[in-house]
Amino acid sequence: MTSACFYTKKGRFLGFMISGHSEYSEEGSDIVCAGVSAMTSLTVTCLENSGTKFSFTSDESKPQAVLKTEEFTQISENILESLYREVVSLSGEYPAYIKVEKREI
Repeated sequence: MTSACFYTKKGRFLGFMISGHSEYSEEGSDIVCAGVSAMTSLTVTCLENSGTKFSFTSDESKPQAVLKTEEFTQISENILESLYREVVSLSGEYPAYIKVEKREI
């Protein structure tokens, strides 16, 4: 199962940690994992293009991706909230394969 935890502070999105394989199908043909990976990659690209300062680590061997913004901006919050909404939507279609939570820090 893929687990996605989104971190907020005072209700504002600051980062996320996404880990695990969905196990929807075998590696290389898993559309659920591919969807989450594509959304995560797009989020990182959008944050880079917006000039947002953030740290991002990814480990294919686990697999795990962790992102934390270094400063709050409305643009970064909108980008992260968009990822959250899309992952929640995907989890609605594949609830046995994705778990999503939002955690106030």
